Amino acid sequence: MGDDVWQESNVVDEILEADFQKACDVALANGLDLEQVYKYQDPEFFIEHGVKIGISRRFVNDISTWAKEYELSDED
Repeated sequence: MGDDVWQESNVVDEILEADFQKACDVALANGLDLEQVYKYQDPEFFIEHGVKIGISRRFVNDISTWAKEYELSDED
């Protein structure tokens, strides 16, 4: 499952889902992968690029959950 699909699959509201996609697009357009987002924890970057405040914070915070799941899947 792609990184953006993982986060989108955890969002019910279609409008919020679209904003998660926007956060993913902003990250990719700026050469950021999830590991970098996780390491630097900077929701302000996404806010400055037009992503809603709550989505920006959630996007950055949810990366830690992704990282834990990714680490567990690497151990298998």
